[in-house]
Amino acid sequence: MSRTIFLRSSSILVWIVLFALPAAADVKTFGWWENSGDATSLGGVTVRLTGSNLERFGTAVRDLTGPMNADVIFTFDPPVESFEARFSWVADFESIDGFNHAPSAVLGDLRGAGTPVVSVRGVQPGDFNVGALQWRGTALHSVRFTMANADGAVAIESIAIPAGRQVERGRIGFSNVARSDEVELTVTLEDDGSVPEFTSIAIERRPFACGGRGVVVACIPRTPGTRSDHRFIDRDVQPGHAYTYELVPFIAPTGVPAELCLFGGEPSAEFNRAFGDEWGWLGFQTHALVGQGAVPLARGRLKATGADRRVTVLDACGCTNDAAVHPWVVPEEALPYVDTPTHLEIYGVVYFDNWQNGFGVNVTEVVPTECITSVVRSSWSNLKRLYR
Repeated sequence: MSRTIFLRSSSILVWIVLFALPAAADVKTFGWWENSGDATSLGGVTVRLTGSNLERFGTAVRDLTGPMNADVIFTFDPPVESFEARFSWVADFESIDGFNHAPSAVLGDLRGAGTPVVSVRGVQPGDFNVGALQWRGTALHSVRFTMANADGAVAIESIAIPAGRQVERGRIGFSNVARSDEVELTVTLEDDGSVPEFTSIAIERRPFACGGRGVVVACIPRTPGTRSDHRFIDRDVQPGHAYTYELVPFIAPTGVPAELCLFGGEPSAEFNRAFGDEWGWLGFQTHALVGQGAVPLARGRLKATGADRRVTVLDACGCTNDAAVHPWVVPEEALPYVDTPTHLEIYGVVYFDNWQNGFGVNVTEVVPTECITSVVRSSWSNLKRLYR
């Protein structure tokens, strides 16, 4: 757990805690700090705060009011394994940069630029952004950053030393929030080090109704023995279309950085079982409907699979592989379109049958249409990583 205290300042508010996994942690506010170089002891670690343009502010520390930037340096003796700085009231025109170690994760309404991260800003207009930066390492001796303000103050509220935690079992959580023109993806990875030949995990995107491999839109290098949260925004999508996102393990050849996910990616039953897929073949998927209002799951022709014409498969527009989702169970009013050449916009509800049979669709409405295919761009240019 970690403790968070809010304090409003004229522009940017920051509260800082050392990253605390679910175990006890010492927490202190800054009543101990008066001058650059002062130190305190937390959990047997001496934490020293130095920097410039800093002042006491009650039990907090902030930068001097005005346009001056504040340099913040925390040093640890002995070194620590993780550190988290939490921020709020970060404006979109202000930045956090000048890192001596690039943050491992950028959370909430903060957005990092560069790989590794070299600068962080608020994402929403104004100064109401809330988020955090995380650093992880086997031996962090210090963490340094600069607060670049327009005309405000940064308040640093508290610090904490976490207790450690071992990842006992591999697990993956995968979800999305679809909006009018983008999809926000969240991956929670508890990596116990199983199947170590896979060095990274890619997020692949394909049209919802299509089978086969998709386009890589993000890549997560593995760090065995850790729990990590990752967020991405995919803007290479079309309003009015549905997509499937799937996690696929990759093997980086010698000399190829794992974070690129360039070669060696294949679905793996062994990997899936290691991270919680009981049967191994289904893997980890999430489905997104992009756009405002009702969004069709697919466009194509419905074909009956047997005597019961309500149970169909989809001949989807634009798919080069067989449809990945079945069956498509249609209502009585849609039966006149089954086994005809009429292309349909198909609306419905995706359901999860079980780990063996996978996903199906209960069709709620069909609308005759032309065979319009989704344009899937392969560029990473509009992908924004928001580590969480």
